[in-house]
Amino acid sequence: MGDPAESSLAAGRAALLRAAWAEARTHFEAALGQRESVDALEGLGVAARWQMDGAAALPAHERAYRLARGAGDDAAAARLAIELTFDAGQFRGAAEANGWLERAVDLLERLPTCPEHAVSAYLRGNRALNDVSALAAPGRVTAIIGPNGSGKTTLLNMVCGFYRTDSGSITLDGEALDSSSPSQVARAGVARTFQTPNIPEGISVLDAVVAGRYISSRTSILSAVLRLPSYRRTRREDQIEAARVLDLVGLTELRDAEAVSLPLGQRRMLEVARSLIARPGVLLLDEVASGLDEHEVDRLSEVIRKVAAAGGTVVLVEHNFQLVLSLADEIYALAHGQVMAHGTPAEIESNERVRSEYLGVDPDDVAARNPEVK
Repeated sequence: MGDPAESSLAAGRAALLRAAWAEARTHFEAALGQRESVDALEGLGVAARWQMDGAAALPAHERAYRLARGAGDDAAAARLAIELTFDAGQFRGAAEANGWLERAVDLLERLPTCPEHAVSAYLRGNRALNDVSALAAPGRVTAIIGPNGSGKTTLLNMVCGFYRTDSGSITLDGEALDSSSPSQVARAGVARTFQTPNIPEGISVLDAVVAGRYISSRTSILSAVLRLPSYRRTRREDQIEAARVLDLVGLTELRDAEAVSLPLGQRRMLEVARSLIARPGVLLLDEVASGLDEHEVDRLSEVIRKVAAAGGTVVLVEHNFQLVLSLADEIYALAHGQVMAHGTPAEIESNERVRSEYLGVDPDDVAARNPEVK
């Protein structure tokens, strides 16, 4: 037999929720009496569902879904399709729930992967970088190469707000980022991977990816504690988005595995998925191909091309020169904290200073072995 005190507490909480949802439903119905809107219909549907009133919940959400589709708002329509998945599963059955789930996934896949942003940096006087000027444009892959210690990762850290510039400027669509904190830079639409994936123990691959949505998908502590509809909706959206990006990077079958148990190559791909789930405008990749096998490198290349094709700005710091040549639209080559060359892949590949300082090719040796090459 249960504890009477605990039973009373549970009954009290249930009564409180019932009263709250009854009051909420009254407000949403009053709002609809003034003007029909997606928000009011969605609120009415959620309140009715929590009152176990499927006869009111489903029509309200279906009407809201049709309004969102009619207005061309795919994001709202996807959200409502998720609500209808839950409604149908509770009141009508699995077949209809699966149908709404398929619509939700289809709508989410239509949303742009990345908003368009251009990032530029002009830096002077930093101890690791001096007189570095670079521009990364939407829809293009901009690569940064150079020997160890040339300042590549330092440049990314300055863009992300981890380091400060002594002088110069860093801008995103013309807005200064120089004095922004890392969280402010992230909210502006910049995401990155790190050379060493740092993943906490005890969380699954799926949850590690969902963590990347903290910028774009948030809910209150109270909502999470009480498992309110806003929390449940956010959680469902998080999991759908996580499943989408895990499929993109080829980790779907490992979604329930412990993240730290993955080999290095898969942890790097997990970092890519975590960065992509927030749909950033600028994606900074720091030596992400290191430790990947041939199949994973091919998958990574496909992902990078898709991000750029969707209008995203990709900045690729990478030692795999052949990968850089195959992906980059333009390349900045750094040496001793300065830009030693900038150009197309073909121009950089044939640049003698790059071949000497970065690739370790001695021009005199090449000329001696190939006297016809000038």
